[in-house]
Amino acid sequence: MKCNKSWRRDGKQVYKCKDCGRQYRETARTFVYRMRKADKMLDYLKCMLEAKSRACASEVGISLRTSFNWRHKILAAIKSFTRRCQLLRHCRG
Repeated sequence: MKCNKSWRRDGKQVYKCKDCGRQYRETARTFVYRMRKADKMLDYLKCMLEAKSRACASEVGISLRTSFNWRHKILAAIKSFTRRCQLLRHCRG
């Protein structure tokens, strides 16, 4: 796949594939893709690292539902990353 930087939309870089013409954002296939309040993510991660899972929502200024969804997206991303690292180590011997 050959992608070039095309333009910026909503402050995020957009790439366009030369082969198929499809457009991708720099956050595609990440847990922050299509996240409306991504600017609060760093504060949320800090709160999670301090093991304040119930207090994260109020400290960051998001709803409990959003906090629940973010937490599960983050944990799934960590799990996926860990699996890929284990697979790479196994394949490299």
